[in-house]
Amino acid sequence: MSIVHTGQAGMAGIHELMKEGMGGKVLEETRVAKETRLMELLFAEIGKDGLFAYGDESVRTAVEAGAVSMLLVLDKKVRTETADKLLRSVEDSKGEFVIVSSLHEAGRRLESLGGIAAILRYKMG
Repeated sequence: MSIVHTGQAGMAGIHELMKEGMGGKVLEETRVAKETRLMELLFAEIGKDGLFAYGDESVRTAVEAGAVSMLLVLDKKVRTETADKLLRSVEDSKGEFVIVSSLHEAGRRLESLGGIAAILRYKMG
């Protein structure tokens, strides 16, 4: 929920907010928007053969090397012991993680990569 002040009430106030682009600003701050942005960044890295890892084995190797900047884990996969260990290791190496919901497109894209992926600090191997 977001509270925004306007100079007018009712529909006039809603139109005022729309003209100012507030709808887009509110949506940008949502969890879905963040997860979507991260998945777009991941696929951009994959597209240019850049800083990425996906799939259990590749991500585990990157985590063990301390190379993970951002770990993306599908919500369906996060409750496993393996995922828990990876999350803790990423935090210990000052990386971040995001649990991606399987209920929207970003989650379906992550699921197609095995449910786990990472944006790396440096290129592996």
